[in-house]
Amino acid sequence: GRTLTLDGQGAEESSGVNVSQTVCVLMAVNTPDAVISRMDSTRALDGTQTATWDNITATWTYHPDNGLDVILTTTTE
Repeated sequence: GRTLTLDGQGAEESSGVNVSQTVCVLMAVNTPDAVISRMDSTRALDGTQTATWDNITATWTYHPDNGLDVILTTTTE
């Protein structure tokens, strides 16, 4: 397997990927609309969220100070 980590840019961070860059990566790996919608509605209180499609597992968290952090992992079949 392989892993890609997207460290989102938050209110208190000057570095990290912005929302447009995150969406670009998610579209490139054919993320279902339902998963993107879940990511978009994740609150800091929700903790770590997970979704799987095709051979990809996405794990993400959100906090306004830290942004949306997404980890994408693939598994080989």
